[in-house]
Amino acid sequence: MDTHDATEAARQAEVAAEQASNVWRGVKPVGVFNGALAQDNKDYPEYVDQYHTKTMVNPDLNQAARVATIEGEEASNVWRGVKPVGVFANALTQDHKDYPEHLTEQHKKSMDDAAALEVTRQKAVAQQKAEDAWRSSALTQRKDQKDYPEWVGQYNTKTMDNAAAIEAIRVSGVNKQ
Repeated sequence: MDTHDATEAARQAEVAAEQASNVWRGVKPVGVFNGALAQDNKDYPEYVDQYHTKTMVNPDLNQAARVATIEGEEASNVWRGVKPVGVFANALTQDHKDYPEHLTEQHKKSMDDAAALEVTRQKAVAQQKAEDAWRSSALTQRKDQKDYPEWVGQYNTKTMDNAAAIEAIRVSGVNKQ
């Protein structure tokens, strides 16, 4: 047999085996423009439902698991006596107090804080009085309790004497040069 003939015979045998396999699997022959969706003659709306069904398999399974978990938690809460938590079931409504009760608590807290600050202030005032008493006695012992106008002349005289002495030193240094 010729090599070309042997190759063609092998090719035809492979094609025949593929066609037999396609018939058994339900695959239709593929033409030039005959692929994908056109192969089984379905249009877009028919495929949309199939795609949607396939797409929703996992979310549906997840939702079923979530619902089962929630139902189990609700049953457990009933057994444990836990009340369901709602959108507004936190903060003040959780302790079942009404406005006047919370107002009284807030007022008490405000007044307690103010009282604590007042105690601290009174301690500081008492300490300042004690220090002022010591300062007064020290001034009394020195016998020089002069007010500002009486001292200003002495301070000014001393300041000006120091400035004059410094200026004299500077002038003598300039004259030596």
